Amino acid sequence: MATFLRNLSYRYQWLFDLIVGISSLSVGGEAQFRQLPLKGVVIRPETKVLDLCCGSGQATEFLVKYSKHVVGLDADPLPLKRAKQQIPEASYVQAWAEAMPFVDDEFDVIHTSATLLNLYLFLWLFENETAWSLVQLDLPELLTAMGFEVTKFKVHAGGSLQVMHGRKVG
Repeated sequence: MATFLRNLSYRYQWLFDLIVGISSLSVGGEAQFRQLPLKGVVIRPETKVLDLCCGSGQATEFLVKYSKHVVGLDADPLPLKRAKQQIPEASYVQAWAEAMPFVDDEFDVIHTSATLLNLYLFLWLFENETAWSLVQLDLPELLTAMGFEVTKFKVHAGGSLQVMHGRKVG
């Protein structure tokens, strides 16, 4: 079970934003943090982008600057409602990542900000043992085993933030 702060952050966006802001200082602030995964990714206005687990749309806000076809997906209705209000340029779908209502190859780019879980302050305050175990995974190896080619793997903030790019092989 997640910490009580996680539930509070769903109710009070300012709390979530405060913790993210503090956590992301190690990489130059939240704007820098949100753009780290996008460096080296070609996104044009016609590129179809899925912002997987988009939450309240913090990364979606940057993605719509590059593409006119951004879809945010999240299972939680409250953050999704906030995203719709704050970033109306994107479209949104409420669904679990494990049961997405899309056909194969519908998107050119899939972005996820799950790397946020690897910022230790955020993780310590908001997440549970399952999330902590994610930090220990060898994600490039896992993606390779699932049929992806990892084209970029870079570690920031003393190893607490991982940025990966990959593409489906075949």
